[in-house]
Amino acid sequence: MGRCFGELVFNTSPIAPRGSPAGLGLSKARYTVLAVRIFGWAVSNMNGKPMTVVATSLKLRGWRQLRRFFKLNGAIKRQLNVSSGSLQYRLKADFLWLRFSTLSVWVNGQAVDDFTNTGAHREAIASFDSISDRKISGFLRWEVADMEAVTWQEASKRLTEQTQILVRP
Repeated sequence: MGRCFGELVFNTSPIAPRGSPAGLGLSKARYTVLAVRIFGWAVSNMNGKPMTVVATSLKLRGWRQLRRFFKLNGAIKRQLNVSSGSLQYRLKADFLWLRFSTLSVWVNGQAVDDFTNTGAHREAIASFDSISDRKISGFLRWEVADMEAVTWQEASKRLTEQTQILVRP
């Protein structure tokens, strides 16, 4: 997916581990960054059911779309914070080539559908063709039983395979 100049990871699970910074009066966004980066807590699906992973790869049409992309992404992150089915969200950015990737984990496919068809994400879908290049962008979802199976490498491999299938004559 190119060079990565930044990655943001948000653990959006409403469940905070015992003794976590959430009990110390930190905001949810601050807590989630601390939880993932410093303490290394992983979110797991407590009931043993498979989780749904969604990966996206977007190539913006040009620098003029960057501001619109960040506005939409900010609104989507706010929507994620109140979404009941979201477990984790990651954004990877390659500013030089205007490529952005997301990787999110959900309790199930229905939670993904509910999220994508409402609010800020629905607006982002409507804006997709005006800000990004459809030929270079991709979306996919799959299921995992364990959070450790959710990696950028796996997402990149799956997106590459999907793109090759879609591009073939």
